[in-house]
Amino acid sequence: MHNPVAFENQFRRPARSISAAPLFATYLRDRLRGGRPVTVAHDAGSMRRADDLRDALETVDVPVDASAFLLKHRVDSVVADGEVVGEVSDAVAVIVDDEISTGETMARAVRACRRAGARRVVAAATHAVFVGEPSLGDIDEFVVTDTVPRVAHRHQLTVLGCAQLLADAIKEWCEPEKE
Repeated sequence: MHNPVAFENQFRRPARSISAAPLFATYLRDRLRGGRPVTVAHDAGSMRRADDLRDALETVDVPVDASAFLLKHRVDSVVADGEVVGEVSDAVAVIVDDEISTGETMARAVRACRRAGARRVVAAATHAVFVGEPSLGDIDEFVVTDTVPRVAHRHQLTVLGCAQLLADAIKEWCEPEKE
């Protein structure tokens, strides 16, 4: 579930949402130091995801300058390239998404960040479905998790394992509450 309220209302039993943001933050920690990282959402509705990654980066001692998002508009029912709302000029733009299937949304975000003057563009996506052969644009680094089996892809991907993240969540879930 991508909407926390929908998640809470979906289940009749206790359930917990697990985020890959801490996993991405730990991996990116050393790669972002010395730069000016800005977390970027592909649209205003995805800002929560960018903010969660920003918070996770700050917990691993990577100060994040700001968050940004792309304006999304349609031309003849096709989503057109939008402008970046926020300052990514001379920054390391870290675009975060939950799922990539065709890659069109990520490609638009990459183009927008490059036009806005981003020095580097890093993409992070939890579920890398990759339908067909998406053209994702000029990404400097692309990080995904192993929630979907890896497929051959022309972009160099760094695949992060989720096993420990899931194990920690299960352990936390099963531990008795302390009063």
